[in-house]
Amino acid sequence: MGVNNEARWRMDRRVTLNVAFAMITAVASIAGIFSSFSARLDHVEQVTGLLSKEYAAQQQVVVKVARIDERVAAMQEVLSEIKADLRGVRK
Repeated sequence: MGVNNEARWRMDRRVTLNVAFAMITAVASIAGIFSSFSARLDHVEQVTGLLSKEYAAQQQVVVKVARIDERVAAMQEVLSEIKADLRGVRK
């Protein structure tokens, strides 16, 4: 598989410096745009990861608060029973 001299890329004298500069500028611009998109995507992935960790932590807090609410409700019920018993003793 030899490479033919005709198939290689060459710079022709008919290509002006303006065209060459425009091509280099276009390639550099495209590279900059893609690196910018990559940086933005990395940032979004990082923020999403942090949000998912915060969501998991918030879910744990919600479960703990629900358990505390259940305990408070049970304590209020016991206190109501104690009040009823004390009222019955006083009569």
